[in-house]
Amino acid sequence: MTTNGTRTAPSRGLVLGCGGTLGAAWMIGALHSLQQAVSWDLRSADVLVGTSAGAEVAAMLGAGIGAEELLAAQLAAGDSRPELVRHFAHPPRRTPPRPAVLLGSARLAGRALRGGVPALTGVSGLLPRGRGDAAWLAALADHLAPDGAWVQHPATWLVATDFDTGIRRLLGHPEAALRDALRASWAIPGWFPPVRIGGRLYADGGISSPTSADLLASRGLDEVYVVAPMSSVAPGRRTGLGRAEAVLRRVMTRTLNAECATLQAAGTRVIRIEPTVADLNTMGGNLMDPRRRLAVLERSLRTTRTVVRDRLRTAVPHPRRPDARQQPDLPRPDAQGAARISGTHDVEVLIIGSGISGIGAAVKLRQSGVRDVVLLEKADELGGTWRDNTYPGCACDVPSALYSYSFAPNPEWTRAFAGQAEIRSYLENTAATYGITPLIRFGTEVTRAQWHPHEARWHVETSRDRYTARFLIAAAGPWHEPLTPDLPGLADFPGEVFHSSRWRHDHELKGARVAVLGSGASAVQFVPAIQPHVSRLHLFQRTAQWVLPKPDHYVPHVERWFMRRFPAAQRALRTAEYAAMETLGVGFRHPSLLRAVQKVGDLHLRATVKDPQLRRALTPDYTLGCKRLLLSNTYYPALTRPNVSVHATAVESVQGNRVVGADGSSADVDTIILGTGFHILDMPIARRVFDGDGASLDDHWKGSPDAYLGTTVSGFPNAFVLLGPHLGTGHSSAFMVLEAQLEYVAGAVRHFRAADWASMDVRPEVQAAFRAEVQQALPSTVYNAGGCSSYYLDDNGVNSFSWPWSTGRMRRRLAQFEAAAYDVEFRKCGGVAGRG
Repeated sequence: MTTNGTRTAPSRGLVLGCGGTLGAAWMIGALHSLQQAVSWDLRSADVLVGTSAGAEVAAMLGAGIGAEELLAAQLAAGDSRPELVRHFAHPPRRTPPRPAVLLGSARLAGRALRGGVPALTGVSGLLPRGRGDAAWLAALADHLAPDGAWVQHPATWLVATDFDTGIRRLLGHPEAALRDALRASWAIPGWFPPVRIGGRLYADGGISSPTSADLLASRGLDEVYVVAPMSSVAPGRRTGLGRAEAVLRRVMTRTLNAECATLQAAGTRVIRIEPTVADLNTMGGNLMDPRRRLAVLERSLRTTRTVVRDRLRTAVPHPRRPDARQQPDLPRPDAQGAARISGTHDVEVLIIGSGISGIGAAVKLRQSGVRDVVLLEKADELGGTWRDNTYPGCACDVPSALYSYSFAPNPEWTRAFAGQAEIRSYLENTAATYGITPLIRFGTEVTRAQWHPHEARWHVETSRDRYTARFLIAAAGPWHEPLTPDLPGLADFPGEVFHSSRWRHDHELKGARVAVLGSGASAVQFVPAIQPHVSRLHLFQRTAQWVLPKPDHYVPHVERWFMRRFPAAQRALRTAEYAAMETLGVGFRHPSLLRAVQKVGDLHLRATVKDPQLRRALTPDYTLGCKRLLLSNTYYPALTRPNVSVHATAVESVQGNRVVGADGSSADVDTIILGTGFHILDMPIARRVFDGDGASLDDHWKGSPDAYLGTTVSGFPNAFVLLGPHLGTGHSSAFMVLEAQLEYVAGAVRHFRAADWASMDVRPEVQAAFRAEVQQALPSTVYNAGGCSSYYLDDNGVNSFSWPWSTGRMRRRLAQFEAAAYDVEFRKCGGVAGRG
């Protein structure tokens, strides 16, 4: 506005509506998006008005807590105020306690019958008096206003409804103490009791209006920002409890329409922010369900950014952000789609690795119209883990029909669970069939990949050449680099030492004395294969494993002919196997359901191991599924043979030819085979990929790998990680996870090209919200609650590996790329148009 020829800041009001626990979470995501889009601090609004859940947030803003700090507290970030973290982490239960046998307010119901108040307000009077405990609100009030008075922003008003008359009241200082006003504004009829203030009983302000924005019409404000969780311009179709919630939402939307019209008639610009259909679907029908809190927040961070921008464009001029920086010009692409840099190979997409992830990514991108793709492979052949692992007995523990690309079914599998050689052959044939093999640069190891923001390109140094690329895809995989234990004396062992993934086929095991360190997925397969040939085998087992019978069998020619002749039959088999594994996955999310499966494992052990002492050593002391589930029909029988000794202990040291266990047991051997797994979460590739400031991916992760939807990492634009953090499952196929990711990656690249972006970088708050959502869901799964220590846990003791939901949910989450989750830079002729 302009006064006496001098331009001054407009007067503003910020109105926060009702919405329960989930409405508050959505609101904080919306406030974060709003704060990023405007040049003024939301805490500096001339007037703050809050209703119910909005009152809770308004009080925090009025106490000087900004949108960023509110978001951090919702996510329980390490530097957040513990009082706020506790407040958000312990909301009311999702269902009300048993109410009192007492009508809420007969007077209020009577006024509704006479037409004196809206029907919704009157119905609230018919509900019984609630008995809910609002102690969590009182504790918040005591933190925000320790002196028992009010927050520091004097024009912070909390809306409550007079429970006798139905009249809305703006509660503030000095007529009300903060703890009373907060409890009154949140006093949902039937859930919490009304609150007495100044001799009057007050209940939730939301029973009269979703926001009470019209109460600001007489204040002559230039702008009013209305954040309304209980309003929606497109509520969509709902079922069950959601249908009742949708009816309530329609009523409140009509009320808000009228209130906004009142403000506009008074000459006030109204910026109205409300949930999208996607937000409503995430919220569900019960807005008090705390289990959905982080999912709602994460969704809000993605959707409200676009909503805020659209509303600001149509309602008020979009102000330039104070921290906006001019970006350098970007080179325009040439006819091949890339700016050429002398002395380098420039491509659109550079893929690191040529295992199942790299091959799948190349096929998917080429099917999406991206032709300029190169794969860098440090070995001389493709295949990834199925090239490297050639130990005796190496095979897949996922059914063959499911362990393959959906776009390249293989009717020629000779076993129900394919062996290593057959899987590797399948990958080679797929790469050749889809024209991927010529795109692979063999013998080319990536030594450093760094983002160059001024060019919006990745610069990649290798053992042979240099490359620049618009997109970088890390497809090295988690089962790639062998993990060698740091044992005293191991380096001085006079015999042969090798890891199972680097099998020494030239080393003769016949008649050898062998120590096997580890009893995981690899050892379960190679121990039975080598046991008949060695003179003595000592298995050092730190932790017993759950081993189930393996339903493997030879696939006869007639069945393979049938699969070739009728492809639908193979698709049906794949679907059936997927359904069976997803059924097992339900137990991983609800461990009590795994008892029947665990019983199968126990019976398998009892049937094959008769020695009680050996059986005790092989019996796990944790819930099945806490560690990787193992399948074998030969492992237990091999351990009962006379030339095998099981040492139920970790290895403490190697002294000459002697392997010494932590329990004091020892074995003299001439060969040590390490079945000690891989660098799953501390992937070496993370130490070779750097952001624009020179910090590595490993530096960013600090021991706890993290990626939005397991695929993109904030600070690393135009880069994707395949089979990344948070996507591991204990029951399904890596191909199912991979193809879900590839759908997302292809969608991102298509969107990038169509919008003529220069770069895309996932917003850090979106990534943090997703991680918090995952971590909230994990404690009840068998991965965290099963009572074991596994490779699912990172260096900080955090489960950064597992996906805590079904793969169906994973596929839905990754099915569509959402641009709102990303900060982007746009191109135009001559350089960068700006940030988005």
